[in-house]
Amino acid sequence: MDSQEIEFLDSTVCSAFFEHTYSDQNFADLTKRDRDMIKAVEVLDEYINTGTIVPKKEVAVFNGSIGRLMTQYLTYKATLRLAIHTLKEYEQHLSRFLAFLSDKEITDIIAVNQLHFLLYLKSLDPRYSSLPHMAIRVIRDFFRYLYNQEILDTDISNLVPKDNFRKQPKLPSTYKKREVEILINSIDRASKAGKRNYAIILLAARLGLRASDITNLKFKDIQWERNIMRIRQYKTDNTLELPLLPEVGNAMIDYLKYGRPVSDDPHFFLVARSPYNPMSGSGVGTIVQNAFAAAEIDTGNRKHGPHALRHSLAGFLLENRVTLPVISEV
Repeated sequence: MDSQEIEFLDSTVCSAFFEHTYSDQNFADLTKRDRDMIKAVEVLDEYINTGTIVPKKEVAVFNGSIGRLMTQYLTYKATLRLAIHTLKEYEQHLSRFLAFLSDKEITDIIAVNQLHFLLYLKSLDPRYSSLPHMAIRVIRDFFRYLYNQEILDTDISNLVPKDNFRKQPKLPSTYKKREVEILINSIDRASKAGKRNYAIILLAARLGLRASDITNLKFKDIQWERNIMRIRQYKTDNTLELPLLPEVGNAMIDYLKYGRPVSDDPHFFLVARSPYNPMSGSGVGTIVQNAFAAAEIDTGNRKHGPHALRHSLAGFLLENRVTLPVISEV
């Protein structure tokens, strides 16, 4: 709108934006960033026309005795520290399967048999090859759980049919050492938020920490006298001990002395504005993404969040002939 000197937003502006930016491109070939942009503008257009936003995803419903078992299973999966979007995916697949069973008037879990598995998978949209693949994984794991918990006397998870789906692996997004150094050196460390962002990006780039582990970092995890960090990883629940490199340690001290808000919160990194809550994983991701943009690094189709820095560190170690088991431990 700025470039076209458009002052007021209406539905025609959204249409003109699509026509100008994406008319000659195939949606399937777009980057995730562009696809998200299109979805965002579509939602905006919907709100302009209707004054409301209708959720696109169906609401998961778990009624009856089978629904209670599914809820119990999902609670168990949540204890395994699965990502929120993964849990939501499990929830959707189980809710659809429960709706199918309800249509077949199946209200008791012991009445489910191989025929129901086959008919349900046959009912799924064949245009999306990954859909039955994920449904098979979730349903098989659910019935295996019921057997392991002695809710079912027989393990019927092996009756769920197998499929030949093969997801094409994607190479992880990595950056050259020069690009990472440009990124780090571009951070404005004069402000309090800049001191925090600098320390956060160093933890991702130099030690390969996940965003979740950066946000969960507490004062008790840092042993200054030994120059080490000892954390329990959020994703794996495994303990990890890493050297507190001078560059990283000095950046953390600089933030602690001159950037961190006064707070009794045990978390090391806090948001820059009151009420000074701990950082979130998405907040860390935004910090890294904004730093890439500010450094004017050409990300192309590469991801540019904290995980890309983690993968880049693995690449640097590999270039320096560090053995794979050591890289894996780091």
